[in-house]
Amino acid sequence: MTSNAIDIIDVLLKYSSGVITGICASVLTARFALSKFYQEKWWEKKHNSYGDLLDLLIEIRVLFTKASMHYERIHEAEQKLETDIDYSFDWEEFNRVSSKLRRLYVLAPISLGKNTKSHIDKFLKEEIETNRAVYEENYPEHIAYSEMSTEVEKLINLIVDDARKELRFK
Repeated sequence: MTSNAIDIIDVLLKYSSGVITGICASVLTARFALSKFYQEKWWEKKHNSYGDLLDLLIEIRVLFTKASMHYERIHEAEQKLETDIDYSFDWEEFNRVSSKLRRLYVLAPISLGKNTKSHIDKFLKEEIETNRAVYEENYPEHIAYSEMSTEVEKLINLIVDDARKELRFK
């Protein structure tokens, strides 16, 4: 081989090793950056989901408390044999919020932790049982809704604990 060919091969080896090293470094850096980006986006999605869930549960707790107070007033008025009793209660807001909770429950395996889904499942079953007791067994409504308000408060505390674990808060 001529010295000219050797010089060309030498130059190609020097430059190609730099180019190959640069390509490998850029691919690894891009993969690392994308991985970190997706993890942060997923964390934000979970954080938002937990926030939405807690907002709904707080609304539900307030609505159960209002319902309990409303039915307690009715109970007291009936005990006093009053005739001008307002029996109406606006359940539309409760139904709207409850349907949002059921939507989050369905999406829980995707955006929330497993424990959170089981806590919501348990709560929804308790709500069904409470409604059955009120309408089939004539369980006092003001007591039932007060108990459900307490159950929602317990659920909120459980969800906050789960969120801390899932989102790795200390």
